[in-house]
Amino acid sequence: MKRFNHTIGFFAAAALAACTGDFESFNTNPDAVQSVDKKTYITTMQMDAVIPCSDVGANEFQRACNLMGDAFGGYLSPIQAFNGGSYTCTYDLDGTDYNNVPFSVAFTNVMPAWLNLKYAYQNGQVTDDVFAVAEVIKVMALQRTTDIYGPIPVSNFGQTENPYESQETVYKNLLTDLNAAIVVLKEYAANAADARPLQKVDAVYQGDYTKWLKLANSVKLRMAMRIRFVEPALARTYAEEAVRDGVMTASDDGAWLKSSGSVQVYNPLEEVWNAYNDTRMGATIDAYMNGYADPRLPAYFKTCEDGKYHGVRSGLSSMLKADYTGLSVPNVAKDTPVVWFLASEAAFLRAEGAMLGWDMGGDDESFYKTGIELSFLERGLTAAAAATYAESASEPQAFEDASAASTKYNASKPSSVSPKWNAGAGDEEKLERIITQKWIAMFPNGQEAWSEFRRTGYPKVIPIVNNLSGGKVDTNVQVRRMTFPRSEYSNNAAGVAAATALLGGADTGGTKLWWDKK
Repeated sequence: MKRFNHTIGFFAAAALAACTGDFESFNTNPDAVQSVDKKTYITTMQMDAVIPCSDVGANEFQRACNLMGDAFGGYLSPIQAFNGGSYTCTYDLDGTDYNNVPFSVAFTNVMPAWLNLKYAYQNGQVTDDVFAVAEVIKVMALQRTTDIYGPIPVSNFGQTENPYESQETVYKNLLTDLNAAIVVLKEYAANAADARPLQKVDAVYQGDYTKWLKLANSVKLRMAMRIRFVEPALARTYAEEAVRDGVMTASDDGAWLKSSGSVQVYNPLEEVWNAYNDTRMGATIDAYMNGYADPRLPAYFKTCEDGKYHGVRSGLSSMLKADYTGLSVPNVAKDTPVVWFLASEAAFLRAEGAMLGWDMGGDDESFYKTGIELSFLERGLTAAAAATYAESASEPQAFEDASAASTKYNASKPSSVSPKWNAGAGDEEKLERIITQKWIAMFPNGQEAWSEFRRTGYPKVIPIVNNLSGGKVDTNVQVRRMTFPRSEYSNNAAGVAAATALLGGADTGGTKLWWDKK
């Protein structure tokens, strides 16, 4: 039975040609991915939907994540000044071609596999359950992409005409598609929970539809909260629906991309910090986690020679790499699972909703403390340790540059917020506390960290050192979006002009997205 009546079909031929130059052959000449079992498209989509993991050499990950969201969100900082210092971390967003990469990852890595699954589904070769999982992955991939750029061309992927659409349209269509997938997953989770046709190709849940349903509802909750400052009534409706249908609640509900069976997943962050020797702990997370004496520090980073954890200020336009190599690296090995979505995030989302008076099934303080507990459990720590931490009145500390460089880029402490809940505080202080702890819990998912910072203003992030945007980005406000791909300017100039009109501002890093209305 065909149950999906799509609002999103996907991507103009012209737009895909801008990335690949080979759209016609893709549609008419099946590639290697198309020659395998249709279910294997799920694996293909998973490898790049949230974090680019399929690229040999981790180049796509570094350019699409590590030098964007990871740095903008305060998690990690590069230890060399790429492109002579004119690159994303110094806010020269057009200084390199990095702005091409998230677009390309979404529309040449992920979406072709989805399109083939769509065709197979329409031809009766793929069942509802398999396509529902594909829809959830698609939604996650495109939410990430629109949260980077704003307007993107999505509605008729594979068709000749497909203009860019506003982020509002993209978000609302994605939520419609996600709802359709949830209906199917609810039925399968209730009636066929033991059947796992995707077990061998699903590198996240090994075909467990009960877990996929929780992920789908948790993604819906995340997207609902993302739009709460621009569409508060709609946000509340979607959030309450997601909670009623069942979001993640246990530490083992989390979605991690990891090796499973014959599917091998290598965490690209390991290659960037180790083989490339290009990234270290960020100054912002240094200030917060060291100030809190956070027990999760050893799970996140490795100590320096002095037995302590030290980070790097972001946005240096010149630096000697050797001065910074001795600072803390991520505690990520090749086989470390890649974070997609954790149960702790769902709890913090519910805390924010409860704070607003939404029906989240509990109160804000309880969900806040549950989020901390789940995060500790997700990192191999105990509930008792989480309870002690949740009562701490410690504050973030000033950042002290521990590099070997002659010039030190110290910074004052970014905030005074502590982990300890204050029931008598106003909503703004509560929001900062919730988002700060959610930000720590989501590590190292830098894209979501950056998105939440833009949405809420929290956590308070240490500003970059050198702003080379030419006045297009305010250092204190920070980057609000990535500019449209340079490849699109070369191959789809009319489309980019239309997209800029939909954006409602200049195509710069200082223009806010549709949901960025706080």
